[in-house]
Amino acid sequence: MQIPQIIRILVLDDNVEFLDCLKQCLSASQCLITTASTVKEAREILEKENFDLIIADYNLSDCSSKVFISWLKLYRPEIVIWLMSGGLEPTEHGAQRFFTKLTILREIKETIDEFLHHKTRGG
Repeated sequence: MQIPQIIRILVLDDNVEFLDCLKQCLSASQCLITTASTVKEAREILEKENFDLIIADYNLSDCSSKVFISWLKLYRPEIVIWLMSGGLEPTEHGAQRFFTKLTILREIKETIDEFLHHKTRGG
């Protein structure tokens, strides 16, 4: 019998209400969710904890998402990065996946299921 794998996810968005909604939705999956509303807070969390995945808003109020992704790739390259936005998808974002907030809950749940399946198979 295979033990289910837990995915540790850090969600970064300056919209606290959206963070709460996303955390509630994803908590039903095999996920351990931590949230941050600023890049500074996210960096502090990342210095203490390990994550499999970061889901971050493209439009952050305290730092550009490109700067944050560059920092992540330098200091925590093992973490998968997905971006989300309430607007149109940017042409270059540096993340592995991109979601619009209009469809994010359904799409992220489906993609997390795929990610979990891949991770439990040793990928």
